Amino acid sequence: MRISLNLRWRLDPAKLVSIHKTVREAVEEKIIRPVVMRVVKDEATRMKAIDAYSGEGLVKLQSTIQTALTGLGEGAELKERGVIVENFVIEHIELD
Repeated sequence: MRISLNLRWRLDPAKLVSIHKTVREAVEEKIIRPVVMRVVKDEATRMKAIDAYSGEGLVKLQSTIQTALTGLGEGAELKERGVIVENFVIEHIELD
């Protein structure tokens, strides 16, 4: 299963100094991408690919990933590191 997604995020103004001291640049590659990939993989592998493809399964998958990334699950790591996730959308799922 290949998942195309869109993530809208911003930096937490209260943590900007810390981010620039530790990461400096490429926040997407160093902080966001690894967490998003891990969360999506973990959540997507909990269900059958055909169930996640459409309907209720797709809605459930998107909801659980959004909850995780907005700071209520594993994605709390993003929040702690100064990345605020505003929205997450699964744009397309491709099955082999």
